[in-house]
Amino acid sequence: MISNKKIIKKLLKTTRCEDGVNSGCECLFLNFGHIGLKLYMSKCVRDNCFYSQEAAYARDLAPKASNPMYMKIGNVDIYGYYTEIAEVMVEVKKSDKRLKMHEEYDIFMENIKEVVSPGCFNDLSDWNIGFIGNRHVCIDFGNGGRDYLESRDWNHVLDEIKDACKVLN
Repeated sequence: MISNKKIIKKLLKTTRCEDGVNSGCECLFLNFGHIGLKLYMSKCVRDNCFYSQEAAYARDLAPKASNPMYMKIGNVDIYGYYTEIAEVMVEVKKSDKRLKMHEEYDIFMENIKEVVSPGCFNDLSDWNIGFIGNRHVCIDFGNGGRDYLESRDWNHVLDEIKDACKVLN
């Protein structure tokens, strides 16, 4: 597990979130090299994503998810969990033989749709599929913000966190 101090330090270095870089509608992803941390503004969304990822992992269709966590920074509640790091499909070099494994990919897509709720696939794309070794894995278990009712986005939350840390120092 990563200390809250290291998480806050990484959050303070995180600049504006852009789709496809390190965030989505619901999740902010922090890569610590050996492990990733998925952060959410809602316990309910975090729990749904965590349990969906656990179910997919049980069938070798997702990275391992572990250790749900909670932290409060100023007035900001952050919920998250740790995840095994996968290599995102869009970051794999075009010459990589894994991209030519179409039959395995088709089988993977059928299997993952059986395990995870349909809402998780509102934005299923090469940004949300990756590899662990030669194995395809799904790395996004949110529902594209469909049930997300809060008006804050991650850019606003990052600003709040930075402001709270200024007050604490």
